[in-house]
Amino acid sequence: MTPCDIFLNGCNEIAANFADFKPTQKGQKISKKSADKDVWFEIYFQSSMHNYESSVEILPHVAIYCKSLKKLMQEELPYATDLVFAKQLGYLTPHKQFRDWQLAGAGFEPSVCEISAAIKDYTLPIFELFEDKRKAVEFMMRHGTKFNPNLKDTDLYPIFFMFYFGDRDAAEAFFNVFLNDCSFRGRFYKLYDKFAGTSQGFDAKSFESDAAVKFAFLKGLKILNH
Repeated sequence: MTPCDIFLNGCNEIAANFADFKPTQKGQKISKKSADKDVWFEIYFQSSMHNYESSVEILPHVAIYCKSLKKLMQEELPYATDLVFAKQLGYLTPHKQFRDWQLAGAGFEPSVCEISAAIKDYTLPIFELFEDKRKAVEFMMRHGTKFNPNLKDTDLYPIFFMFYFGDRDAAEAFFNVFLNDCSFRGRFYKLYDKFAGTSQGFDAKSFESDAAVKFAFLKGLKILNH
């Protein structure tokens, strides 16, 4: 088989273990909607650009999207997204880092089994949490995005979800959990000071890379230990 055939065969072998997920892109992506049809869960299998006959690497990614989040953001912001959370699968596992798996030769079956087990053990519980937005908000108020002990760092990106599906206090709690766990929190303190010195409103083009922290500032979220 060609490297492409091996890769797609691996994708479909993994997808076959999750019958309630719909495969698309020849099995390279599997997705499922929440019970309320507003949130959808996606696992995407990326192919390495360096695959060849004796080495076929697969890199699984996990993502959660929310249709109504984008709509709510569009009502008041020039920046809007439906993405709630995204992570490369390796970070959710005991590997605790970016990880690829080998599908060529004897590596095929062990990799398919390990990826399938990792999705079941470390990804599906996160998806299940987001079936109930309120439960997801309550969890992240206390723990940020440390959905399991393998995750080393928290992620600020879900702050939009926290604000629109929780409230200002929920988003503030989440923001401070993130800062308390962040090794480069000083950068965010400097950004807050910078934003305090300007009357400029939310500008996604000017602050695209800092959209989440500027959103926190404009919504009046306090940094409690600054």
